[in-house]
Amino acid sequence: MRDLNARKILEWVLRERKTLPFGERWIANELKLGEVQRKIAFRELLSKNCIRSYPPLVEQAGSIVTQFETSLLIKEKEVIVLVE
Repeated sequence: MRDLNARKILEWVLRERKTLPFGERWIANELKLGEVQRKIAFRELLSKNCIRSYPPLVEQAGSIVTQFETSLLIKEKEVIVLVE
């Protein structure tokens, strides 16, 4: 990676998300990168196939669909929230 911000983003993704999806706004909040810096870094990561982009989900009516996932570890006597 030539772009330092692209490296920062990739390191964050590998550390925090591994192979799980994430939103660009999470990077903005977590790494405090400006919009232009973030867009350039994402363009480099996408062009080198380090990350993949998925289109937003859209309902029939044309409104955007939101999605929320939580990963749980269910043990015999307890439930542990792994990722929210």
